[in-house]
Amino acid sequence: MSAEGMIVTSSMVLLADARHGRRSGLVPWTLLILGSVASLAADIAVADPTL
Repeated sequence: MSAEGMIVTSSMVLLADARHGRRSGLVPWTLLILGSVASLAADIAVADPTL
C-alpha cells in the first residue's frame, strides 16, 4: 500500500508542477520510479508460479 501511495503522491506533484509551468525536480521522479518498481516486485512476489 505504501508503494501505491508513493506513486499517487509523486504523480500529483508532477501534475501540479506541469499545470503551473514549473519544472519538476529529481525527487518526484525518483519516488515515482521506486514506487513503481516496489509495486511490481510485490505483485511478482505474491503471484502464482503458473502461466
